[in-house]
Amino acid sequence: MHGIITGTTYIKKEKYSDRLRMNGGCWTISLKDIAGKMIDKVIYITAEKTYSIDFKTAVKKGFFKPFQGEPKLCVPLKEWTTEGGL
Repeated sequence: MHGIITGTTYIKKEKYSDRLRMNGGCWTISLKDIAGKMIDKVIYITAEKTYSIDFKTAVKKGFFKPFQGEPKLCVPLKEWTTEGGL
């Protein structure tokens, strides 16, 4: 599933179980989806919580890795701000 870009925000709906399970869990940002776009913020929405991060912080705290044939920015869950849930 690919995300959408609204203004300078990349938004993606995802199942929590679809996160990458390395480094204690990561959300992966498809660099193909955002290529050539000005992105300031990234938001992932799950049934349980909403995760958000400033894109510059994501680049500083994450790591780049090809995954399933696509270049990805992998950002550990601990770096994201969360809303909702328990």
